[in-house]
Amino acid sequence: MTTATDAGVAGTPDALRDELLELLVEATEGKFRADEIDPGANFFDYGYVDSLSGVVFLAGIEERFGVEMDDMEVVERLNTLDLLAAHVAEHRR
Repeated sequence: MTTATDAGVAGTPDALRDELLELLVEATEGKFRADEIDPGANFFDYGYVDSLSGVVFLAGIEERFGVEMDDMEVVERLNTLDLLAAHVAEHRR
């Protein structure tokens, strides 16, 4: 698994999306497999996250990438893996 400090492709939105997908699968505790999650689908409309898994998911993002996440921004604007990956790529430390 790559980490936020790895160089090269690890910093691209596609690579970040894959890491975020792993975090999302972990946060849902196996409710969804990675191949069942559409990166362009709204987390909430498709039930990928609920209130508990959402908190776990955002905490994982903050810990792994050093990006502070506002839960309302995720609900309203950054509500797909694609959008979230682009945001993390732009704001990570």
